[in-house]
Amino acid sequence: MKKLFVFLLLITCLLPQVVHAKTYYTDYGPWQETDTLVFDTPLQQGKVIQKYKMYQEEKEYTEKYYAVGENPLDYPYQSTEKQVQPFSIWSKEMPVSKQDRLIETKITYPYQELKKISTLVLYDIDGPKNKLYLSEIEVLHQGKKIPVQFQCENCNSDLLFQVGNGILNETSFFLSKNSVLTIQLPKEYSPIDLTCNVYLSDFQNTSPIQFKLGTETNDTKPYIEVFHTYWIDPDQSKYVDSIALKEYISYPQWDDLILESDVSLEENDMVHVLDPITYYRYQDTYYKYYRMRRNYLDGYYGSVKNYRQDESQSINLYYKRTRDQIVTHDVITLTKPNLTVQDLIVSSTVPLEKLHFSHNIDWNKNGTYTAHLVYEEQSMPISIQLKLSKENKKEGTDKKEAVSLIKKLSQWFTWKNILLSLLLGLGIFLIVYSLQQIVERKK
Repeated sequence: MKKLFVFLLLITCLLPQVVHAKTYYTDYGPWQETDTLVFDTPLQQGKVIQKYKMYQEEKEYTEKYYAVGENPLDYPYQSTEKQVQPFSIWSKEMPVSKQDRLIETKITYPYQELKKISTLVLYDIDGPKNKLYLSEIEVLHQGKKIPVQFQCENCNSDLLFQVGNGILNETSFFLSKNSVLTIQLPKEYSPIDLTCNVYLSDFQNTSPIQFKLGTETNDTKPYIEVFHTYWIDPDQSKYVDSIALKEYISYPQWDDLILESDVSLEENDMVHVLDPITYYRYQDTYYKYYRMRRNYLDGYYGSVKNYRQDESQSINLYYKRTRDQIVTHDVITLTKPNLTVQDLIVSSTVPLEKLHFSHNIDWNKNGTYTAHLVYEEQSMPISIQLKLSKENKKEGTDKKEAVSLIKKLSQWFTWKNILLSLLLGLGIFLIVYSLQQIVERKK
């Protein structure tokens, strides 16, 4: 048991004594794409990059112009390109108010004029012997004589040939009490503009003569009714009664045609005024509409200048990068004249053959030294406590000399020296071989 304890104590003294450790990391390598999501650890980092379909938008316009709100549903955006439409016709119906619609109004004052007439009737004759002697009847429109035609009921046959012949002093033609003389005008005229000249020629009688002139014979509310009593003066060669019809309008009749005035009128015997009318017209401004058409790039991207991301079309790409970890002893104690890479590290993800070290240890002198573990451009200092016995120092010196010799030999055994040695050996071999051939020939 005592021997076992001494053996373990001896082994412990010969092993490097670890006090503390330091952890070193190399730089991360490049990012590499991977198929799955990578989580961060001390030796790796992961990231997710979302890439999108990229597009540019282009406006596609309608061919036609449309009123606001009447554009096609697949062209939802209103452009600034517009077209002002002509005004609509005037209408009594008020148009719907809408955006960019100009509505104009005007008020007119409708009225009706007196109904036009095309016929006059002379009737209800009353006078001496119930006769009315006529020489001529003229109808004037605005002071100018117009041609007329006559029809007569219960008249002597010659009357129609005499009335209207332009002779104003005829004395032999008459209308009886029950005669009805119809005067047919060439067209319809407003009674306001008509004047009727009746030429009488009964100079032998001094009794009053009566007759009616109107538009109908038996109308209880006559439109126009002229009722006159005439006294014939025998000293006159003729008698003319100039009748302005507008002065004898009894019950006005209004024309079916409704006229309109821009100014307000007053009701009178000649004009029947109706309620004002409001008219409307409108003018719309039409616009061209457009929709946005997307032009996509092939593939997926993080960003592209002058392009936009389509958030609805994306993919996730996974990346990772790694680094190495080297854990070294902070301080080691050497009790034997030997130092290796394995003595300096606790653990390493870097293969040992890629690690190198240097030191400033004097194997003949105990003390504190520094070793540098080197990987690529990274140097990791380690404190060395050298504690050798006298025997280990001599062994260390021998090893030091052996190491020095090996270094010298390694310096000599360069490729150039090796090549020269091979050539020299080849030359010696050829000389020896030649001498042997000469000797054999002499024999």
